[in-house]
Amino acid sequence: MKRDMRLTQGNGSLAAFPHIGMLCHEVFRKAGPLGQHRNPGIEICHVHKGRFDWTVEGRRVAVLPGTTSVTLPWEEHGGTRETMDVGELSWVIIRPDVVTRDGKLRLGQWSALPPNLQRYIGVQFRQATQPIQLARDRGSRESFCGLMDEFSERATGWEWRVNRLLDDLLLQLARSLER
Repeated sequence: MKRDMRLTQGNGSLAAFPHIGMLCHEVFRKAGPLGQHRNPGIEICHVHKGRFDWTVEGRRVAVLPGTTSVTLPWEEHGGTRETMDVGELSWVIIRPDVVTRDGKLRLGQWSALPPNLQRYIGVQFRQATQPIQLARDRGSRESFCGLMDEFSERATGWEWRVNRLLDDLLLQLARSLER
């Protein structure tokens, strides 16, 4: 990854992407606050370096380099000691039109995934062992690198490409969960 990047709806940097609540890549050089919270969407985090000790729905989770974790809107999560550990990670919060505990998923008009694939992704998230963690997940790392590059370069067609990378990230995660 090239550099730290924090894009949020609040600062207007995601105005063209109302379905993205936040997109970040950060290197945390010292511990900082990370309280328990829920997000209005699906949060996908990929750890590049370091070890992050998080709590998801009351369960302690050690998230190691190369691991991708997923939290769903109803899952409370945060730093185990209310702290963000030292390391490097990327994360995105995707706000679908519909996501339910019983596996319904409708991403919205931005997505090119047909309804049957959106259902497949929702079902894989529902059936997964909680909290969702995928070790040695290179596909997520590549998707995050692509997203950050698209936002940095803003080359012709970058908006379309961002949405396809999000589709690809979700589908890759569902396939990994199925395996």
